[in-house]
Amino acid sequence: MLEILIVWNLAKRIGENAAKKGHKALNYQIVLVGFWILGELTGGIGGMIVTYLMNGDEDFPVIAYIMGLAGAGIGAAIAFLIVKLLTDRSAQPQLSELSPFEPPLPPTQSPYNE
Repeated sequence: MLEILIVWNLAKRIGENAAKKGHKALNYQIVLVGFWILGELTGGIGGMIVTYLMNGDEDFPVIAYIMGLAGAGIGAAIAFLIVKLLTDRSAQPQLSELSPFEPPLPPTQSPYNE
């Protein structure tokens, strides 16, 4: 349950960071949850393998769970790094400001038009 609350708060925070840069928040919230789950699975499986190779069956679930949480934290950190490295779209002109359907400028007088 505590893990769900942590992911919920992190998703709100990463959404705010993405929205400040002019990106859709939901896309990066999904990335965060995906990286969290992938990191937790990878860390848990790695923890099981390391624990089994080191001591057989002793403390099997505890070490695997701790390494799973570490993997989840690393996955979340990678998601936040991706959002931090995004370009800032809020300062860039919008598509409506760059419409290709604006009327052309009137021709200017020059000596080459004669």
